[in-house]
Amino acid sequence: MRQRGFRCRSVFRSDHTLGALLAVLLVAALAGCSAVTAPPHHQVEILVRASPVWPATARTEQLATAQKRFAECGIALTFVAAPSLSPLRELSFIESLEAVDGRAIEGRALTLVRPQRADIAWSTPAGTPLDHKQTAAHELGHLFGLGHAPVHSINLMAPHGCKFCRFSPGQCEILSANAPTGP
Repeated sequence: MRQRGFRCRSVFRSDHTLGALLAVLLVAALAGCSAVTAPPHHQVEILVRASPVWPATARTEQLATAQKRFAECGIALTFVAAPSLSPLRELSFIESLEAVDGRAIEGRALTLVRPQRADIAWSTPAGTPLDHKQTAAHELGHLFGLGHAPVHSINLMAPHGCKFCRFSPGQCEILSANAPTGP
């Protein structure tokens, strides 16, 4: 099993107050410190489809963030427009998704179909653009076996958006267990 470690520099000095110490610890916890990432043990190809309503820069940002977050777990994602084999997973950038319980949703994961598919919506059905944060990485996490974390969690699988969250070490283990091994 791949080891994942964290390096956090201590910036606390004896002349700081307890409040400053708590602030430093909170920032370190929210940022996840700086993850030390091992070379990828898994390489996964994902078919990408995109609606023309999605600006190329927004798609590129979502894909780059997903690659970064999965790499922290030892998984190298390759996004392709035409798969070399029959794809197991697909990521679709679509115009919109229907509201659920009266709330707009940014993405959904369909895990009981083949290929498994994650859909990321650009806007609400009424045309209001959505704030995506790390939606692609979150929805791909579902395709690799992760469920939602509790509402008040500070990790990538919490049901609310989180711009700087990462997968937890336990989530990385699940992702790795559900990713194919080797190139």
